[in-house]
Amino acid sequence: MKGAPSHSNTEQRPLGWSQDKLSEFIESTRQNQFATFANMQPAYSVLREIDDCLQITAENLSNPKDILAALLLFRSHSAYRAACAMAMGTQLPETFVLLRSSLEYAGYALHISKHAELGEVWLRRHDDTVAMSAMKKALMGVNIENAVGAVDKELGRYIKNCINRPSTSEGIRMKDDYPAVFALKNRPERESSKEYICTQIHYILCML
Repeated sequence: MKGAPSHSNTEQRPLGWSQDKLSEFIESTRQNQFATFANMQPAYSVLREIDDCLQITAENLSNPKDILAALLLFRSHSAYRAACAMAMGTQLPETFVLLRSSLEYAGYALHISKHAELGEVWLRRHDDTVAMSAMKKALMGVNIENAVGAVDKELGRYIKNCINRPSTSEGIRMKDDYPAVFALKNRPERESSKEYICTQIHYILCML
């Protein structure tokens, strides 16, 4: 592994760790994450920059008017981080479900922020089968595609391709020429929650 370690290599682990197949597997993925970080800095830097944008967005959501959209934004960010952890641990096929989940949460946030009545539909989705069907109809893929497309046609096309493709390595890919949307750091101090959600879509779609 390249690079000088920043911490001691002697790390305390719980008694019995790596002595069964599950914890042994988890430890091996952890070591792969370290190796990815040390040996693939250009790729890691892209993941980190996207995460930085998501983090800045979240940290500047002060008293959002649409609480549910903000919560979905956090879920989107969480799914993205989980995908990064799995990808860096070389669990590559397993990342695609998480990446799609990240995109869908962001799409839901945008769509719900524009149609406030859908917030209750989402929150009541587990009440009964009728409520679940209503949620699925309201938040079906084509509605999310249209919501994103209304913000940016090109990004709408990307998310349409992502949602309509199976969750395989051909379904989601990192664009080499991802947009330079990281100018969020130069944003105005105050923006509306809806503007943040719209910007969030741009950031997450950088993963395609």
